[in-house]
Amino acid sequence: MLHFDFTRSNYDELFPQGIITTPIGDVKLGKNQFDKLQEKRRENLLGVMYQTLSDPVAIIEEARKRKKALLYTKTFKEGSEKIKTAVSVVVNIDNINVAISTHRKSLRYVLQIIKNAASVIYQKPFRRLDGLE
Repeated sequence: MLHFDFTRSNYDELFPQGIITTPIGDVKLGKNQFDKLQEKRRENLLGVMYQTLSDPVAIIEEARKRKKALLYTKTFKEGSEKIKTAVSVVVNIDNINVAISTHRKSLRYVLQIIKNAASVIYQKPFRRLDGLE
């Protein structure tokens, strides 16, 4: 997991012009994402947000309040820590994909979303660790 000090300059460097390239296209960050991370005491998720959007394990389409949202997901494990899953919520506003929230969720939560008729629209290609194809 990448760690970045929670500063405006690091945020601006990670998300130039408030945009990040994802495996399925560019995503604009909501106007107040930096402030929202701070208000919700999620400053430690700056690097997690960057990694989850730029290199997700899966992108899941889910209906939320009669609108569709894309849930970018990525799991992290450091040392002996339990596996943690990050979710970045992206919605389409005026034909622009906009990230509106990033938070931690349990792996069980993500698996439940997949079971409940959500569509997995992107899955990171599996890479074998033993070198076999």
